[in-house]
Amino acid sequence: MNRLLITIGDSWTQGVGCYEPDLREKFQQGQATMQDLFLGSFHRFSLFSWPRYTAQHLNAELKNLAMGGDANSAAAKRLLLNPETYTKYDDVIVVFLLTDPARFSFFNSVDAPELLQSFSPAHPNSDQQKFCEMFLQHCLGGAEDELLEMAFYLRSVEHFCKSQGYKFYYGSAFYKEMEQFHKWYPKTTSCVHPNHSCIADLVEHDTTMMSDICHHPNELGYQYIGNFIGEYIKQDLTNAR
Repeated sequence: MNRLLITIGDSWTQGVGCYEPDLREKFQQGQATMQDLFLGSFHRFSLFSWPRYTAQHLNAELKNLAMGGDANSAAAKRLLLNPETYTKYDDVIVVFLLTDPARFSFFNSVDAPELLQSFSPAHPNSDQQKFCEMFLQHCLGGAEDELLEMAFYLRSVEHFCKSQGYKFYYGSAFYKEMEQFHKWYPKTTSCVHPNHSCIADLVEHDTTMMSDICHHPNELGYQYIGNFIGEYIKQDLTNAR
C-alpha cells in the first residue's frame, strides 16, 4: 500500500532534544550558546523525531509539518493551508500532537501566509510573556476558553481529514489536563494514548529517555514514543477492517 503519514504539532513532534553530540558537549562546557546548539542540531531533529519511527512502523512516507513553539492554532494552519494534494497515496494518516492550550498564533506576513508567529506564556520575564498574559486576560476568559480554542482547531483538522478521506489521530504532547479537555472534545479511539494523560507520561520519568538540556525526549525517548504511537495506529487500523 502506498501510504503517507502527516504529522503536526510543536517541538515534541519536530524532534527538539536530539542535539548534535559535539555541539551538546560545547554547550555544556560554555563554549556554545543555546541558539548555536539549536541551529546546529536542526537536521537531527527530523532524523530522530517520533514521526520518523511511527512512519517506519507503518511502512509510510513522512511529511512532518511540526515546528517548535507552535500553538495548536498554528499547527492546524500549517496543515489546512498547505496547498499540496496527496492523491497519489492510497492511504493518508494525519496525527496532531497537541501542545499547551495557552499558546496562540497570528499570521505575520500577507505575502507569505505560511509565516506564522506563535506566542507562549512560558517565557518568564519576557515581553512575550507580558503580551500573552494581556491577551489571555483580556481576550480569553480563562482556562476553559483555552480548551474551547484547542477543541475548535482539533475539530477543524478532524473535519478536514474526513473531507479528504484521511485517517485522523490525535494526542497531547505534555499537557496533562486532557480529562478536562475531553468534556469539550469527547475521547474516541482516535486518541493515541487512551490510558495516559499525555505522551510525556511514557518517558519523562526515565532519565535515559529525556534530554538533560531541555524538557524534551532524546533520541531514545522519541524512538519509544514513535513505536508506541505506530503500534497503536496499526492495531486500530487492523480493528477497523
